[in-house]
Parts: sequence; C-alpha cells; structure tokens
Amino acid sequence: MKKLIILITLFLTLSIFAGEELLNRMVVKVNGKILTLFDLKKELNPQAPEKVSLQLVKERKDALIEKAVENELIRQEIDALQIEIGKEERDRAIQNVAMSNKITVEQLKDEIKRQGLVWETYVKDVLTKQLQLLNLKRHITVTTIEVDEAILRSIYEKNFSEENHYTAAHIILQSSGNAVDGEVFKQIDNIHSKIMSKEISFEDAARNSSQDGSAQNGGMLGTFPASQMVPEFSDKLKTMKEGELSKPFKTRFGWHIVKLIKVEKKDPPEYNSVRGQILNIYYQKNMDKAFKSWLEKKREESRIEILF
Repeated sequence: MKKLIILITLFLTLSIFAGEELLNRMVVKVNGKILTLFDLKKELNPQAPEKVSLQLVKERKDALIEKAVENELIRQEIDALQIEIGKEERDRAIQNVAMSNKITVEQLKDEIKRQGLVWETYVKDVLTKQLQLLNLKRHITVTTIEVDEAILRSIYEKNFSEENHYTAAHIILQSSGNAVDGEVFKQIDNIHSKIMSKEISFEDAARNSSQDGSAQNGGMLGTFPASQMVPEFSDKLKTMKEGELSKPFKTRFGWHIVKLIKVEKKDPPEYNSVRGQILNIYYQKNMDKAFKSWLEKKREESRIEILF
C-alpha cells in the first residue's frame, strides 16, 4: 500500500511540474526579455490567466503575440525613461475617474469591488499602468511632433474667438421619460402663463417650482458663456433679448423657462497668453498618430524572436 501511495504522489508531482513547464514555456523574446505562455494567457484574462485554455491561446496566437510584444516594448520604454507615478498624481486620477462617472470615490471603490477587483490591485495594476502609458504618449508626442504655428493659430481662432457671456435665470421641471413628458409640459406651460399675466413673479415661481439648486436663488444661474450649456439651452439664449422671458423648451434635463438678464461681449484673450493651452490641444490631437509611428519604428528596431 505504501508503494501505491508513493507512486500516486510521484505522479501528482510530475503532473505539477509538467503544468509549470507548460506555463513557463517560452513563446517570444523581445530585446532579450522572455515572454511565456502564461504572459499570453494574461492578455486574455488578466485576473485569472490560469483559466484560459491552451486551445484558446492557439486560436488567437498571432493577435496575442502582437499585443504581448507591443506591451513589452511599452514596458521597456517606461523603464528606460523611469516614468514613475506619485501618490498625488494617482489621487488626482482617482478623483477624475470618479467625477467623469458622476460618482464619489467611495462609490468608485464599491464599483471596482463589484467587478471583482481588489481596490489596491486596481490602483497598482490598472490605474498606475494607464497613467504610465499616458505619460509615455505625452513624452513621445512632445519629442517627435513638429509644432506648426499656423495650425496653432487656427486652433486659437476656433477655440478662443469672441464669445458673448450671458447672465440668466431659469425654471426647470425635470422629465424622466415620454410617459410623463406631456404632464410636465402642462405644468411648466401653466407656470409660464402665470408669470406672463403677472399672477406670480419669475423669482417666486422659481423658488416654488424649479427642481434644481438654483431654485433657492430665484432661478439665478449667474454669468457664463453659451458654450458652457447644453446646445438647446445656448441656442435659445442666442435668440433672446435682455429682459426677455422664453417660452417653455426642452433639453435632456427637462423643461425650462429662461429669463435673460444681461448680455456681455467678451474679447478673446491674447494669443501668447493662451499659447500653452493651445499647444496642449495640438499635442492631444496628434498623440495617437505620434504614438502609432513610434511603436512601428520601435518594433522595426527591436530584436523580436517568435518561439511558439
């Protein structure tokens, strides 16, 4: 009986070694760096590469090797440039991710957990790598793209032209769908009629009925450029005169009545004072093109050996 147990143990040990050998099988070398079958599996399932079958890897072999080589070239360049991400940059990125999804950081953490990721793993293995890649792309863009001053001037004219600033107030009734849209319109049309007949002042109507934070200030929105608002709102302002009250109109947020209080013409800033901002726009437009060209050149210059 002891001999049988020994044989079974030996068989299991050999099976484990065989599995490790398979996972550690060399598939490609990139500038001397060895990538294994396990690395290819991670391209398909970063969270659980061990669940990826060998058959699936073979079916997608060419695309997987292409992606693995690309990632390795990027990793080597990041190491060469010593691109590191500090805590402040990570924290700022976390805030931006939360804000772009219109949630809090705590809600973001809950969402990451719901997706099956540990928060620390997300920050280290996902967010940090994304930030490193972004910084690499910026570096490549700034060092390889020639600046065309004529194009910068055209960006300036397009983005910093003279733009009116509006001081306005509004009343909004939120609409959650077509089923209740008609009823919401009836309500806001009734409010409009009462304001026009002077049965109630615009400010009181806003305080009593408007469904956003401006209600407590009589609907006052402050002063802003039209481009800051959704298109339907800004288009309406451009057709109005100072002191005018609009008829009810709809945006994706609901039904509005707008009161235009004042229009101010604002001269654009001097070109040199915003050239840095324009340069950022220019680089952003050219970032993907610059990175693609760099990657193609890097691939041609590198020693890549396919072993699988």
